[in-house]
Amino acid sequence: MNSAPRFDPLPPAPQIDALTDAARQALRDAAPAEESGERPIAASIDILRAAGLMFEDGA
Repeated sequence: MNSAPRFDPLPPAPQIDALTDAARQALRDAAPAEESGERPIAASIDILRAAGLMFEDGA
C-alpha cells in the first residue's frame, strides 16, 4: 500500500467558490466590451485560464 499523500489538484471548496465568483465577475465586467468589439472574445478565455478554470487545451 502506498503511504504517500494523495495529490488533489483542486483547492478546497471555499477557495474554488472564491475563484469562480471572481472569474464570474470578471466575465460580467468584460462582456460589454467584448460584445461591442472593443475587446477580443479571447479575453474571456484569458480570464478563465487566470482563474484556473480552463487549461491551455481548452478543457
